[in-house]
Amino acid sequence: MIGKPQIFFVTLILILAIYSLKWRKAYIDRIIIILLLFLGIFLVVFPNITVVIANFLGIGRGTDLVLYLFILFSIYMFINILSETRNFAIKFTQFIRKDAIANAKNLTKTDKKVKKEEIN
Repeated sequence: MIGKPQIFFVTLILILAIYSLKWRKAYIDRIIIILLLFLGIFLVVFPNITVVIANFLGIGRGTDLVLYLFILFSIYMFINILSETRNFAIKFTQFIRKDAIANAKNLTKTDKKVKKEEIN
């Protein structure tokens, strides 16, 4: 039987997937990371809160809740790093193409100079 924790975490994973595929923005990423960092600090300072939240969600221990949240955070960060790597690869490819085209134009000019020198 599916309980509250499964529904809660599956919903969070689906929201994360939809956000990553459709609505992802850099400033929202920064806000989410800052909020998650403050949440982590809060849970370290007040560890009993994790037990209360875990019991509310139907999870046995607060430690299990922290583990589940860590897994979600890790998935989010993996998607974030993957996206940044893809963006870097696209920008790098565009830079290399522009550089190759610019050097190709310069090569044709140098080829003409070399041919004139060969004739003389």
